[in-house]
Amino acid sequence: MQLNSQPETEFAVKDATSPGALAKWQIFPADMEAFRIVDARRGGRLWSLKNSMKMPKNVALEGFPIVVERQSLVVGDRTYAHGLKEFGTAGEVALHEGEPGFIEISCILETGGKPVIVVLRLPVPASAREEAAKALVYFDSQIAPANRERIHRRFAAHFEAASAGTDEPHRLQQRRKWLIPALALFLIGLVVVIFLLILT
Repeated sequence: MQLNSQPETEFAVKDATSPGALAKWQIFPADMEAFRIVDARRGGRLWSLKNSMKMPKNVALEGFPIVVERQSLVVGDRTYAHGLKEFGTAGEVALHEGEPGFIEISCILETGGKPVIVVLRLPVPASAREEAAKALVYFDSQIAPANRERIHRRFAAHFEAASAGTDEPHRLQQRRKWLIPALALFLIGLVVVIFLLILT
């Protein structure tokens, strides 16, 4: 999926002076290391929970910023000029506690065929709870009731997996895990049968 993001090379200066920031916090290396573990576990619950937000691979000692503005979203050196709209139509948002916690936003993306769900997950260390709460209020205010109802109706399994009390794979994820090997065995068997029929 191609996202319209632009590197923000002079972010530190912009961040310090921008009046448009509704919420902002910093992610340090230890925060990111812990988040990657949480993020991977949550994404393993169901394929739809995989995080589509591109996070910096290498985090400097001074960390990187997350800034929520009315029209844009900044994550590290990437600026999403149209905010959540670049990922689809926001349908649900939640702030999850933990070390670190995280904000999880679920969007519906129209692809020309069936709509798909896109998840954005942002790390929230303990020091950023207050700022993240501001971001949560803003994101929630951008979700129309009809869009919230639609995403829950269309992707019920996604929210079932998201609200589960453990990181165990959802039943659909378990089924999918065995689908490819089973299909491969079927095709191998089919080739063998065809080969034997040719020989006879």
